[in-house]
Amino acid sequence: PEQTLIPGRRLVLPSARITIQCEMIPVFPADVYKSLNTFYFKCANICGNVTVTARRPGDKYRPAGRGCTKSVKQLLMEADVPRWERGAVPVLRDGRGILGVYGIGPAERACAGPGDRDILKIRFIREDA
Repeated sequence: PEQTLIPGRRLVLPSARITIQCEMIPVFPADVYKSLNTFYFKCANICGNVTVTARRPGDKYRPAGRGCTKSVKQLLMEADVPRWERGAVPVLRDGRGILGVYGIGPAERACAGPGDRDILKIRFIREDA
């Protein structure tokens, strides 16, 4: 089911064995490295609430740095995510569509970068098997 992320709180996704931390930070950190489990979004580019869901049929988005729009299904296949795990991969959304996919990356339209202010930081913590 769709669940809303609230800054300052954790959201546990038992089916994916993932906990999501969500927090507001004033500026984009200088020491950030590209990560597939921590996303930084410009709040000004987020439309409404941020929610997390499973992937849906027909989902497409433009991952930051990829230069193309692809289906989430295709991106998960390219990332060698086993078919049986794909339904549990968290997808971040707002009122305009997909903001990011765990293990793939944030959407280009909302991705924060150096010099940006008012940032929403979302971190995925995978529980060990």
